[in-house]
Amino acid sequence: MIKIAIYCCLVIVLISCKSDNKTTISFYHWKNDASLSNYELKKIDSCGVDKIYLRFFDVTLTEDKKVFPVSVLREIDKNFNAYTIVPVVYITNECFKQHLSVDSFANQVEGLINQMFQHHFKTQKLGEIQIDCDWTVETKDDYFKFIHILKKQFNVVSNTIRLHQLKYPTITGIPPVDYGVLMMYNTGDINDSLNNSIINLKEIKQYISDKSSYNIPLKLALPLFSWGVVKKTDGEVKLINNLTHEDLKNDTTCIKIDALNYKVLFDVYIKGVYIPQNAIVRIEEVTPKVLSETKDYLYNLKQLNWEEIIYYHLDEEVIRRFNVNDLK
Repeated sequence: MIKIAIYCCLVIVLISCKSDNKTTISFYHWKNDASLSNYELKKIDSCGVDKIYLRFFDVTLTEDKKVFPVSVLREIDKNFNAYTIVPVVYITNECFKQHLSVDSFANQVEGLINQMFQHHFKTQKLGEIQIDCDWTVETKDDYFKFIHILKKQFNVVSNTIRLHQLKYPTITGIPPVDYGVLMMYNTGDINDSLNNSIINLKEIKQYISDKSSYNIPLKLALPLFSWGVVKKTDGEVKLINNLTHEDLKNDTTCIKIDALNYKVLFDVYIKGVYIPQNAIVRIEEVTPKVLSETKDYLYNLKQLNWEEIIYYHLDEEVIRRFNVNDLK
């Protein structure tokens, strides 16, 4: 009788845990080539993904200080039509320092989004967009006005939130969006040779804790990518995307000098990037272990509830390093 009671209690606990786990998984797609490989399709389907946040274009300043769209997607794989698409537009903060007509700017962004969506996704209805902009105190009034205008055109408007904006909402303001996406990457200093600037839990804990809260709903963006940070002898820094320790483990052109850094012994090309002799290459990567530790910390925060994780980003070379259980 006691065994039956214990078994029944265990079943109830397991069912409750399962029903409380309502977090959905989505992906950012952030490449100029909007294609999906068979591997990528199988992986995201195994994770139960039904939404992709697709970067449509960036808006930045030209050399003569004019606001202009760049990296506009020209061709989009038809396989994207099987998923709910949320167009994402990245806008540099400098754009809002130009004393531009916010109304005109918002209308231009809205027009290009609609034009692209109607051309590529004829079977879908556009209901939601996302703006990625690291606004500041100087630009918040124009940026928030820009968001207000877009909200009149789209059912749902979200935007990205950086850690400093979460920690200091009274200074930076809270944008008038339907929800924010907390960007949990590029949290450190890329010039710090001793730490991983992509994701660093020690750094994260300085900005977000049990006492953290925010006045709009938040979703969570987590990184999967890696890179090599190359520092030349003249101090110049450049990045090699998707470089890992595994790539350099048996590379005779480099010598490992500590846990993160390698010294280049002679001029060499690494993943097509020219690296001169004596340059230092620091490997920064997100491993399944780092990802798990970060999620464990964030999910134990009492006042924040993450209904969706958005992984950055959907690229075969990136997601091959994680199995389905790592992502779920």
